[in-house]
Amino acid sequence: MSQIKNNYVVVNQFSRPGLKRSVTKGIIVHYTANPGASAANHASFFDGKDGGGSRYASAHLFVDAKEALCIVPLNELTYQANDVQKYVKGKAYRGAAAELGQNANWTTVGVEMCLEKNGSISTETFNRTVDVVVELCKKYGLNQHDLYRHYDVTAKNCPAPFVARPSDWTRFKNEVARKLKGDTTSDKFYTYTPNRVVTLREIGLYEDVTLKKTIKRYPEGTRLTITGIEYDGKTPRLKTAKGYITANKKNVKGYHTSIGTIKVLVNDLNYYDTARWTNPNGQVNKGEVFTVVKKVGNMYLLKSGLYITASSKYVKFTAH
Repeated sequence: MSQIKNNYVVVNQFSRPGLKRSVTKGIIVHYTANPGASAANHASFFDGKDGGGSRYASAHLFVDAKEALCIVPLNELTYQANDVQKYVKGKAYRGAAAELGQNANWTTVGVEMCLEKNGSISTETFNRTVDVVVELCKKYGLNQHDLYRHYDVTAKNCPAPFVARPSDWTRFKNEVARKLKGDTTSDKFYTYTPNRVVTLREIGLYEDVTLKKTIKRYPEGTRLTITGIEYDGKTPRLKTAKGYITANKKNVKGYHTSIGTIKVLVNDLNYYDTARWTNPNGQVNKGEVFTVVKKVGNMYLLKSGLYITASSKYVKFTAH
């Protein structure tokens, strides 16, 4: 069954020019940078009846935790990946020109991931986007090597979480590869390391990955910190400081603790992948909202694993 529902916007100059594409060489993954706005919200925004967004920008698909909407037919051009972010020797940077051509709008399908109100990409959206991309790969004879971040094509900080944490992008591509091979392990088990889990029923703590020798039992509702993931053959197990537990999603659920949220008060505010003040990894803009895990000195540690200033001049903190 297809993951994709068609909800085409009307032809208009800004988001759906109606120009036909003849070849698909890759899939470009984006994020909306618009916390709390759903796939349906974006379909409405880019519809010609509302001015097509009033700027030359669009993508073929928008994915949120509930659905994946195709707002422009896949065989048509969208304005998604021909922006100019920097110049190299006087020419616009094109990081994948050899594979996609100078204007990737003509040779790719664009997929946008929607954000939760706290600015994160939910597990449900992540997984649904994987399924959508797998479906597209099968349609066009592509694989994980034909996937690109917007960042890879024009150097735009998009999708920002995948730029800041390349390991998440690698995990995304690995999940696509796994499903293209018919491996549905990740549908039932965690195949990456959630920082923390809560038990959904009573489970055992075991001595090793075979889960044969029980150390103790944890009741439903127990919260555990996860330090890694190991495999018993093809079956993943979650590792804790004291032993191993099941990685079955029916038995445990990943979660993030948080102390509140911040709203960015200025444009071009730096963020970092460690608690430091030099060599920023990127920037966020005024109005963006993020979940705070804890305060570290004069910085906040965000749910994404990134660090940002705690100064009230630049961010507004709201406690839970």
